[in-house]
Amino acid sequence: MSDNHVLGYLDKSPLSVVYYSVEPPTTLIVFIHGFGGHVTKTWGDFIEVVRNQAEFTTCDIIFYHYKSLKYHMASSALEFYDHLNEWSVLPTIYPGDNRMQATYRNIVIVAHSLGALITRQALLYANNAGNDWVNKVRMLFFAPAHKGARILELSLKCLPGFYGAFGLIAHWFIPVLGDLKEGSEPIKEVMKLTEELLKQGKGDFTRTAISVHAIKDKIIIGGLYCQDPTPEPDYEHDHVSVCKPHPVEFRTPIDYLVSVIK
Repeated sequence: MSDNHVLGYLDKSPLSVVYYSVEPPTTLIVFIHGFGGHVTKTWGDFIEVVRNQAEFTTCDIIFYHYKSLKYHMASSALEFYDHLNEWSVLPTIYPGDNRMQATYRNIVIVAHSLGALITRQALLYANNAGNDWVNKVRMLFFAPAHKGARILELSLKCLPGFYGAFGLIAHWFIPVLGDLKEGSEPIKEVMKLTEELLKQGKGDFTRTAISVHAIKDKIIIGGLYCQDPTPEPDYEHDHVSVCKPHPVEFRTPIDYLVSVIK
């Protein structure tokens, strides 16, 4: 393991993978996977890059685990908000390191697919609760499903075993599939609340820094989202591979993250 970080542990999210900077940290980076995703495998070589590349030396890093197939989107978002609210204050990682009362200058959320929709709802919860840390957040999205997804294609691509083979009936057993349908009530509510905050001049935190859409993606409903910047196109990858960098062969996602944390 790199000397830049030490392995950590989160009591309330024990299956998440955490690396704390041994230097005084300035930035928290949280990776949140999508529908049927894996806490680290979703992200390809990101886990090695962020532990070893110089630009991430002063970053604390969390690869967040949640049960994407078990709960409705709003429940997963509320859980993510609760964790983010706790993580917004620097943790003490060893006796005498004197980090407890410090705060991060920046919080970067890197989300894939369903993770983008959960992130948006979580930040709306935070804003509604009056948490000032939302104004420190910058978002990097890969193949965001915040406008919905093609449910059959998503089931066949991302679900294991029985559910993947019978995608048409999977939504009866996996509640979040209904939430991910284009035009679903949860999707409309998140967009409505976002648009209202932007009109009031209170929604800067809702804008992504960068959103990456794979041209070959047959799953998400693409297009512009509220006042987000125009998406960055990826011509070589699909819904699953667009967020999996390689230090040599596919560095673009790494470069995006470096630009967001600066």
